[in-house]
Order: sequence, then C-alpha cells, then structure tokens
Amino acid sequence: PSFYGMAHTALSGAGSGEMGELRLQPLGPGQQTDLLLDMKSVEGSPGLFAARITPKTGDGKSSIDIKSSATSRGAIHRFTYPLGQNRSVKLLLSAPPNAFWGIELHEYSYKVVSDRRFEGCMLTLNRGIGSAISHLCFVIEFSQPFTVSTSADQPDSIFTFGSHGSVEVIARVAVSRTDLDHARAAFVEVDGRSLEDVAVAARRRWDRALGVIEADIEPASRKRIFYTALYHSMLAPNL
Repeated sequence: PSFYGMAHTALSGAGSGEMGELRLQPLGPGQQTDLLLDMKSVEGSPGLFAARITPKTGDGKSSIDIKSSATSRGAIHRFTYPLGQNRSVKLLLSAPPNAFWGIELHEYSYKVVSDRRFEGCMLTLNRGIGSAISHLCFVIEFSQPFTVSTSADQPDSIFTFGSHGSVEVIARVAVSRTDLDHARAAFVEVDGRSLEDVAVAARRRWDRALGVIEADIEPASRKRIFYTALYHSMLAPNL
C-alpha cells in the first residue's frame, strides 16, 4: 500500500477524515513522495509503531525505517535513512489523497521559529460530518538543523537535513485543539525525551488502563480477543 505519512489525529470508523491531519512523511532520494509501506516490516503494540517504507521507483536500497510513539498530546518519530542519502521530511497540512470524501483544509498559518523548530495552526472542515470545524495547532522540533522550503500558495513544507551527520532524524511533535500557546505547553511531554522513554511510558499507561479488568479466560486466544476489544474501546473518545 501507499504511504502518505504519519498523522497526528485520526477519526476511527467515522467514514470521513479517517486518514488524519498533520502528516509527517520522510522522503526518498530526490525528495520522492511516491512511497510504499512494507507490510512485512510493520510492528505495532500499545505505545509503539515501527515500519519500513520504500520508494516506488529506485534500486531497492533506499528504504527508510520509521519508529514512532506518543504521549497524550505529543508524538516522537525516528526516521532512519540509508547512509549517504539526502534526508528530507515533508509536512503535509493538505488532505491525504485517496481519503474518503469530506476533509478539506480551509485555513492555515505557520512560521519558522529556529533552524530546528516549526510552529503553526490549521483549520479543517469535515464535509462528511456536517462541515464540522477541526482546529489544530502544532509545534514540531527536529533533532538536526534544517532548511525549509515553503510556498505562499501551498500548505505543505519540506525540511531538508543534507546527507552528512547522523542518519537518524528525530521529530518531536506537540498539538492542541485550543491554540498555539497550549501546543507549546504540551511540548514538555516530549521535550528532551528519547523514543524508548516515551514508548515505555506509553506501554505502562496502557497496562494500567487494561489492568482495571482482570479476566480469567481460557483458552489464551479468547483472552487475547477480550483485551484487544477492551483496547479498541479506549481509542475513543479522544482528549
């Protein structure tokens, strides 16, 4: 399947807006955006997602590894590129292609705060749910200095990190449905923390949440189904 980026919101089962907002997409050589998700590489558990993406065209040696975790109002992503490859990440405020009808970017603003930090807000209308208004502000900070390419008439931006230095680019993200000040305040959830630290904390939160019910079910496969269903029941409502 095609890979359109790591989103920071999502509506599950709503039939509109299900592919999320505020997507970060690591790009292939030459800033390729046509990327495939290697399904055999996908690993998922409460608090952690990992996968490999590959350009649709190329020599097969340009795969990028992704690991991500999240807090209540933040996320951390690690993008690992092949040695010597130019590293770039695209920030997409626009609606993802091939999404179900409905989501539409209405207004947006952003600014470069430093050579590592980028902030902004966006207002999305969900035509599939009565033109519901979705307001989202964000703070993004990268582990490496970037140069950014933006356009006055395009909502998306490309951050370039070059080909020298670490092959890993860490992106820390915080969001708020209220305003930019709240997004900045939420950034403390990921500021200075490693991906492993955030993932362990997220797993512990899920363990506590799921542990409120002690189910004695046999066989183990049925117990797994029960706790998976309990996990799914806690994915919504959101904060």
